Amino acid sequence: MSSVFETPICIPDLTDQIIKDSDTPAAVGGYATIFKCSWNSPSESSPVAVQVVKVQHDSDRASLSIKSEEWRQEIKVWGRLQSEHILSLLGLIHGYGPSPGLVSPWIGNGNLVQLLTRHHNILTRHERFRLILHQRCSMCILAQWFMEI
Repeated sequence: MSSVFETPICIPDLTDQIIKDSDTPAAVGGYATIFKCSWNSPSESSPVAVQVVKVQHDSDRASLSIKSEEWRQEIKVWGRLQSEHILSLLGLIHGYGPSPGLVSPWIGNGNLVQLLTRHHNILTRHERFRLILHQRCSMCILAQWFMEI
């Protein structure tokens, strides 16, 4: 198997080192909410993103065991992926929802669509193509991974 899929020794619990910057989410998706937080590690403080599963209704709580299994699978997969095209899973955090939150580096420019929308006037065609190519590489890595498991 490719070196892209390294097995993590462990995914650290960062609960005691993460502080939420605001109770207002930085982004909301279909199944998760993203919060901007600060990771106060022993050596420095860094901005991080914490992804938390959304549970809004009792019917969501009823299917939580299924979602929890899917979430555990995502943690396992993401923890093993090592590529310049995919954000690293830095660790887990507890207490932000019914399942562990996933901690990754904070990307100040947002997702690819936000970046391209905000900077469409200043990015050259070559720069836009390069960004999309990097996104395509990450999708190929994920597709390869899911075909192998």
